Amino acid sequence: MIPSRRWLTLLALAGLPLLFTWLWQGFTEVSVLCYGVLIALAWFDGRRIVPHEHLVIERETDERFLLLGESSVLLRVENRSDTPITLEIKDTLPEGWHTDHPETGFRLEIAPRTRHTLTYNVTPQERGDTAFGD
Repeated sequence: MIPSRRWLTLLALAGLPLLFTWLWQGFTEVSVLCYGVLIALAWFDGRRIVPHEHLVIERETDERFLLLGESSVLLRVENRSDTPITLEIKDTLPEGWHTDHPETGFRLEIAPRTRHTLTYNVTPQERGDTAFGD
């Protein structure tokens, strides 16, 4: 699990009372309490993370792409868990290819035990062997 910027900010803010322990001894207890709450929230949040085996993403493309012609790319996303999932997917294209999908990628909300399909078009600019990033 990678800590978010929000969590790191809260961690730093929880430590602020430690800076003022010279004013009042109670700030030590306040800081320890804040860290305890953060640890409990992190544990609870970690329990909500869907294991990777419950999320399946597959890419389907044509065997060959047309030079300077549009070809479709199909992304299938399946949520096999009992929890709704919010995803941000950004497919990595071969260098020099153009696409009609947004630079920021796709944002999906997938209900439990459902599948979702995304389609976008790509246009190769050069001949040769290429690969999508995985």
